[in-house]
Amino acid sequence: MRRCSWQPADLAIIAVDTCRVRTISKNSDSPAGKTNQKLKAVLSSNAFIALLVVVALNFFFLAYNPFLEADPDALPAARSWVWWAAQDYLRLAKSGTSAPKVVLLGSSMVMNSAWLQEAAYLNKDVDFVVNHKSTYLQSAIDKLVPGADARAFNFGLPGEMVSDGYMVERALLTGPNKPKVVAFCLGTRDFMDTSFDCAAGTKYYQYLERFTDTHDLVNLSMPSIWQRKNYYIKEFLYFEGKKWPIQVTLSERFKEMANPVVQKFCKASPLDIKSEEDKRYAFYRSDVEKGVWVAHPTTPYHFYDNSGDWKRRHKNPNQKMFDNQREWLELALDLCKKNGITPIIVNVPISPIALNLMPASVYKRHIETLQAVAAKHQCKFVDSNVGVSYLPTDFTDVCHMGASGGKKLLDVVAGAVASDPAAVSSLAPADSNRVAEKERSKALAL
Repeated sequence: MRRCSWQPADLAIIAVDTCRVRTISKNSDSPAGKTNQKLKAVLSSNAFIALLVVVALNFFFLAYNPFLEADPDALPAARSWVWWAAQDYLRLAKSGTSAPKVVLLGSSMVMNSAWLQEAAYLNKDVDFVVNHKSTYLQSAIDKLVPGADARAFNFGLPGEMVSDGYMVERALLTGPNKPKVVAFCLGTRDFMDTSFDCAAGTKYYQYLERFTDTHDLVNLSMPSIWQRKNYYIKEFLYFEGKKWPIQVTLSERFKEMANPVVQKFCKASPLDIKSEEDKRYAFYRSDVEKGVWVAHPTTPYHFYDNSGDWKRRHKNPNQKMFDNQREWLELALDLCKKNGITPIIVNVPISPIALNLMPASVYKRHIETLQAVAAKHQCKFVDSNVGVSYLPTDFTDVCHMGASGGKKLLDVVAGAVASDPAAVSSLAPADSNRVAEKERSKALAL
């Protein structure tokens, strides 16, 4: 029988090797070992590599921003009230001969009354979606200030807050497109609507911010950190924040290449023609369409009781929101001064019903604030609820006026313009100022 020739040193080597095997086996079977294996698999996967590429591209685009110069007016947008008004204003402003010189800013409380009055004054239908002129206001100013170039534009928007009016001014009423006079027609709701969240949350703000850099407005437009979540997402995720400029830039380049082929082989679609049924259902869509919102000069009088809605919007003083919107008004007046625009503040009229539905302190605060802000910024203030006799039939509900009430409101605006030397000098030649002195002195009584 052959005897084993192993030496003690050999046994030691075998023992060491066995321990290594056991250690390796133990590590691979342990939770930590399995986690390491999974982590290595993830880090070496195609999905993780693709994520790294996207992150790198995101930081690269944030640094260089190659889509910064996309035309803001070419970006996709819902055909909302502000879109139509902006298109009409820019069209007139760029035409030169029809550029508006006097602009009305405010909510539907001024929009409706001036629109309905326009149809009555012209004695014809007026589609407010595409026609925002106020020829009556222009004629009223012309009578008080002979020789004045007072082409007027009604930029009232349904539900507009003071912050929305500032955004209209900052985005559109600037540079070569700026008017001479802006009348801020303001009601109590415009400062403290309880259904309002924050300035940046309105569809008007979200549309108009494409025309201007709003980084300096973050704290004021989104006072709460929770209101800024979408802002930060768009700010730090380039492909989210610039998705529309990217889409427009690429699609425009594709159109340039495909346009010759499309024009040659593709005909107009009958689906582009609007039927009467389309117009009826347009009231239920978010987009605003031509041919639906038409004021008729002979519409019979009708009163709608919206007192419940008015009371809901004024159910509490909402001081925090009021103070926020006051800041927007002061920004708007500062911007007017910077751009050489004469501002006028007008308190819009409301019915006795509306006045009784809100706390007395709310209306008192509103008037005192308008007076104080006007005095601080040295601009004209006029209260259209004082010195003017309104009939019940001037109102179509508790806060909106019809054509007859609109005429009285626009007469007040015209009188305010005529009694403001800065407004007169900007609208009329110097030699016409002496001619209009008598008419303007009459307007001072307003």
